[in-house]
Amino acid sequence: MSRSIVRPELAVRRVESVPSGSRVRHFDELSDAAQDRVLAAAEGEATDAGPLPADLRENEVIVFTRLYRVTGR
Repeated sequence: MSRSIVRPELAVRRVESVPSGSRVRHFDELSDAAQDRVLAAAEGEATDAGPLPADLRENEVIVFTRLYRVTGR
């Protein structure tokens, strides 16, 4: 029997600062799928369609051209 893990729907949104206690990672540490999602956010595209790649976690902040936070919808 296989077990599946249901993740809440998350989105990637630009932020101005890192909230206290947030995990911070750099863009180059992400999987290709996660990089694609952050790139979409950087280009102003909707980033809340469908589940995020498994290596993105809620409340973490990604450092790219700006700061992007993974948030619940």
